[in-house]
Amino acid sequence: HRADPDWAAQRIADRFGITVPEVLGHVQAGATDDRFAASFARAADQGAVAALWLVLAAALLLAIGWVRSAGVRAWLWRAGALATLLQLALHGAPLVTGCARDVSTETPVHAFLRERAAAAAADGGFAIVRASAVPTLPAQLPPGELMVPGVRDLNFYTHCDAHSAQPIAAMLGPYWGPRTAAKGYLELSLPDRLPVDGEPPPAGPYAVASPLEHPLLDLLGVRYVLSTEPLQHAGTRVGPELRGPRGEFFVFERPHPLPRAFTVPRLRALPDDRAVVAALADPRLAPRDAALVLAADAPPEAPASPGAEPRAVRFVRDHPTELELEVGPGRAPWLVLADTFLPGWTATVDGESVPIRRANGGQRVVPLHDRACRVRFSYSCPGLALGLWLAGLAAAVLLAVALRARRAPPAPPADRPP
Repeated sequence: HRADPDWAAQRIADRFGITVPEVLGHVQAGATDDRFAASFARAADQGAVAALWLVLAAALLLAIGWVRSAGVRAWLWRAGALATLLQLALHGAPLVTGCARDVSTETPVHAFLRERAAAAAADGGFAIVRASAVPTLPAQLPPGELMVPGVRDLNFYTHCDAHSAQPIAAMLGPYWGPRTAAKGYLELSLPDRLPVDGEPPPAGPYAVASPLEHPLLDLLGVRYVLSTEPLQHAGTRVGPELRGPRGEFFVFERPHPLPRAFTVPRLRALPDDRAVVAALADPRLAPRDAALVLAADAPPEAPASPGAEPRAVRFVRDHPTELELEVGPGRAPWLVLADTFLPGWTATVDGESVPIRRANGGQRVVPLHDRACRVRFSYSCPGLALGLWLAGLAAAVLLAVALRARRAPPAPPADRPP
């Protein structure tokens, strides 16, 4: 790094197919010092500390091999164990204490979003996303995920699986898509408007004025857009005013997001994930008309009720590992849940087990009957039960071996005949 300060930035640029100035603009955004230089200096300091611990460990091992006294050797082993605990404690202490902040992490915007989430509890809450004039590192409120119950932060929610960010990347086109979701999740803010022809950087074909007006965001349930600058396409400005040393914070409300759970009249089968992603990125997407599924996952005789009115859906219980929803009567035979499709989830309708299928890239869909019903989703970690049984079996074997060793008679000395 001392020989070539741009060495690390060049490696990142080569990996993601972008330029060094783009990397520097991304990494150094908002920084007063060179973050690369600070990182290498910190790595050097940590390397020196690690070297001292390795020297200590080597000295202990050499002493154990050199000393002939069994008692001294035992004490050296104990010293090594205590040094290991001390090293682990020192290494983990910064993670336990966390970061001290100079300002409060509670703002009027937090209170506003918490109040709106509580009011939308029967709908399962809503999603938010960060936006700006052009894609950039999102201004956090506070740094990290917005931990408000009932709020799904799209910039972090897309970490859940490999499918969540693909439609968003396709929606943003061949230039901004890979840059905004290069790591497999939404790492940058969404742009208020993609550049048009003649404006750098180049843009791909796009059919709506702004990504913030795309029906994909309606499907994802994005109700509020957070930004540090005024936007033209984010919706209506709402909430309290919030000003700070670096400017003003804005909250916009989008006009027609879909609820977290809703019914659709039919399933639309597509050949593969690429076709599903292309359909989700299409500005003509109509998420209320059908849920998109893979042809391999579609049931052979999928019920359909074209033109069926949406049914009332209400969240009765909203827990990270258990959901209960009340669905009103109606003809729409499919319930779409905007939560991530992951192994380990099971579903029942009025106590009867039903299959969960992956819909709309990474959401869940289950079949319904016409009458009012209660749908329950529950989660059990795959492999957890087997792991607990194996751990219990291993503990039982160890206990049996220890008890047998205690009950066994001591071996006679080698110089005395049995």
